[in-house]
Amino acid sequence: MVLPGNGWWRFNDSDTVFVFVHGILSNAKDCWSASNGTFWPDLVYSDPRFGKPALYLVEYYTAIGSGNYGIEDAARDVYARLNIPDVVLRQAVMTKPKIVFIAHSTGGLVVRSLLVHHAAAFAAKQMGVVLVASPSRGSEWANQIRHFTRAIKNKMADQLRRDDPTMHNLDNDFAEIWHRNAPTSRWIGLDLFENRFVVRLLRIFTRTLIVDPTVSTSYFGRANIVPNTDHFSIAKPDNVEHPSHIRLVDFFLNDFATL
Repeated sequence: MVLPGNGWWRFNDSDTVFVFVHGILSNAKDCWSASNGTFWPDLVYSDPRFGKPALYLVEYYTAIGSGNYGIEDAARDVYARLNIPDVVLRQAVMTKPKIVFIAHSTGGLVVRSLLVHHAAAFAAKQMGVVLVASPSRGSEWANQIRHFTRAIKNKMADQLRRDDPTMHNLDNDFAEIWHRNAPTSRWIGLDLFENRFVVRLLRIFTRTLIVDPTVSTSYFGRANIVPNTDHFSIAKPDNVEHPSHIRLVDFFLNDFATL
């Protein structure tokens, strides 16, 4: 099987496309792959409740030594990919009338940034935005490792701090764009949050939730806490009964499909 990467994962003539956007220091394979080998995009495709949508995987540049490449740069690159056909001339994502973004962690910031800067291009779309453990107002965990991220000169990681101007501006700008457009268009969103901490990450023990719903904004109403998930397992459903997958099914059938 071809390994996941940038581009069409399942291309068909469905009018709906699910666009999966990974988080920082991840990629289109690792972000969505459960320990038993289940790949969330394939779970969506095989679940008849979704009606076999087209699937598109996004990868953007993110590495320990990514230097001054930030969230805005990633958003610009992602938007460019959504607007061009691939090398075998399959149509661009933006030609589809119905788009569902599923974005994990920093990927949610990338998606929100591209929507802020290109709201007009999505105005006529039926659009769903599913933010999976995405820090709307930054992450306290990022504050705790700020000396490390500055030492290695990782702009994207440093932007995740709760006191970073990028977080503040993007939060305000997206809230304004969303609340101005959603009532008069076919836009709908879902926020999913983890309920337990990651015991060990980058050799650091922490009891701080990477994305804490009590200090994050839900742009779409009440925050949805997904039981028995941490920041990473929330994006890795291992079967159709996983609570993250069930929340997505409910969102698609009862919210998105009824617009």
